[in-house]
Amino acid sequence: MNNYDKFIGKLYDILLSSEIINYRDKAHDLREKRGRLEKYLVKLDRVQRRVMSRKEHIDILKKLYYDRCIIKRENIPESYFKSLEKRYLDEGQGHHNLVNPDNEIDRRIKEEHINVIIREQKDSLDTWLNYLLSSESDYLPMWAKVWALQGMLNIGNLNKEKDGYGRRGNTSVNPFVSFDSEILGKCVNLVKETFNNREVTDKEVEKIVSSGSFQKLYGKLLANKKKLKVVSDDGIWVKYNYETEDEANQKLRNGKEPEYLRLYNSLQGYNTGWCTAGSTETAKNQICGGSYQGGDFYVYYTKDNNGKYKIPRIAIRMDKYSIGEIRGIAEGQNIESNMETVLEEKLKEFPDGKSYQKKVHDMKILTIIYDNQDKRELTKEELAFIYEIDYEISDFGYRRDPRIDEIKDKRDKIKDLSNLLNCLPGQIGLTTEDLYREELIYYYGSIADKDYEYLRSKNLHLPRYVYGNINLSGLMAVKGLILPESIGGNLNLGNITTARGLTLPQNIGGILDLGNLKTAEDLILPQNIGGTLFLGSLTTAEGVIFPENIEGGLWLRNLKTTKSVIFPKNIEGSLSLESLMTAEGLTLPRIIGGDLFLSNLTTLRGLTLPESVGEIYYRDKYYTLEEIKELQKAGYTGKIKRKVNKK
Repeated sequence: MNNYDKFIGKLYDILLSSEIINYRDKAHDLREKRGRLEKYLVKLDRVQRRVMSRKEHIDILKKLYYDRCIIKRENIPESYFKSLEKRYLDEGQGHHNLVNPDNEIDRRIKEEHINVIIREQKDSLDTWLNYLLSSESDYLPMWAKVWALQGMLNIGNLNKEKDGYGRRGNTSVNPFVSFDSEILGKCVNLVKETFNNREVTDKEVEKIVSSGSFQKLYGKLLANKKKLKVVSDDGIWVKYNYETEDEANQKLRNGKEPEYLRLYNSLQGYNTGWCTAGSTETAKNQICGGSYQGGDFYVYYTKDNNGKYKIPRIAIRMDKYSIGEIRGIAEGQNIESNMETVLEEKLKEFPDGKSYQKKVHDMKILTIIYDNQDKRELTKEELAFIYEIDYEISDFGYRRDPRIDEIKDKRDKIKDLSNLLNCLPGQIGLTTEDLYREELIYYYGSIADKDYEYLRSKNLHLPRYVYGNINLSGLMAVKGLILPESIGGNLNLGNITTARGLTLPQNIGGILDLGNLKTAEDLILPQNIGGTLFLGSLTTAEGVIFPENIEGGLWLRNLKTTKSVIFPKNIEGSLSLESLMTAEGLTLPRIIGGDLFLSNLTTLRGLTLPESVGEIYYRDKYYTLEEIKELQKAGYTGKIKRKVNKK
């Protein structure tokens, strides 16, 4: 029996014990385990690709993981609150009863600590889910994704004496283990080497690999990771050119170093956290194509102790002719504050660089606030920014920039928000209990169906301003519904069928889900939508005035005609027009940051194409913009030399 079968057998047992795989008759021999697991992985791969196609599907899947993995309020151990009581006493803040609070101050303190625990666990879990559910992880086989995700859930706290991490319990209040795509790639690569009977040089690591434990292997490599030491900001950009796999292999045969190998070798030993440094296979796919589209790769190197440009600080990976991702070496692979200007200048060279300027802009403002928060009073504009009153802060990493919450956690939120919104402290709410106060104007939290039903039963309305999400997916009619003027997060009205009587907020910072709306009559959209707009049941959008810019995608998958439709000028996400059969008179947005879906279009005649788009799904295949233009020139039914299938 080969090493692959042994490893798959162990992974099967892990999933079985975790009740991820549930069979009445447990498989006993390795051959049967392999067959059952591979069948499960094929099914899981299909499910994941469907999930990745829509943002709300990803949110639903995340919620399932939250429900399963995030600590429940009632499971937070009493010992944790007792330790807080002692800490407050030791700091000279007097006695507090946080186990069974009997006054408003202690209740609020306890609630804030619970919210921080849950928020940090969600944020840390999101870094794993965001990566594993994105195209960035396409280079990983499905067994590796399952192995990593199930393993990381069991990784506890760092144990320096044992040179690794302990096992996580179900009452742990700590965030999940930090995500590092470079180490993840190395873990998978080490396992693959054992599949091929290659010897692992570190005998202790080899023993861990043979055990099949992701928890132990990832924990060992993460514990031994050395922090990258920066000695200078003086640097240069180095470009690694796209080359085909055949061209790369020819270089190897001629004794030359292909571009992907030059890139991979330049990153070794610097602990950037980038998946590119995890294995030569990943670097090859990113340069030559494979699980990635392939393209040029740019790295900004600064000087080391010897004055040589060796230390990697910024990476820009291209998907063919557009930017695929940008990563730095700050926490969560965000860009360091002193590298923002360097990146901003470099982005001017790329046609789609402007779409990344908001991220650079936001990171610059965040850096100014972070550096000055203890030196002076923050301005009203800076407070509005850090509390994300008008829009969500954009960053470059897999994890939300930790400085945002670090700044807010030091501040008096009630005082800040009351100053920002020109209202009394008592009109600000931070907890669910606050939501039911009649005088409430601004709620710094999220609202679900049950909260709205309770408010309605007490003849109370939703607050004028809500920072988080409002999920009213159970609402079938809008009679009596008075929505806030502004919502910082998502608004889910996914089951209403008519917009008659509906007044939407002026600003929605996230997704607007009107996915079951049957008619566009009386629909007046907000002029600021920060996420995807779902109008998937509309067959006509005549008379709808779209915002000029949508920061997410636009889903009109059942639209039959574009008569009198004026699309936004820019859509940062994807545009779905899957049911459209004719493009006559159709003028698409100037910029589409994601993909364009035109599955049922019978002809390209009359189609005015965007200036920039990810890929175009047409007649069951994905094409680049250049390939679609070639099809148009060929008479709309002509053949082209190369067609690109989405991985």
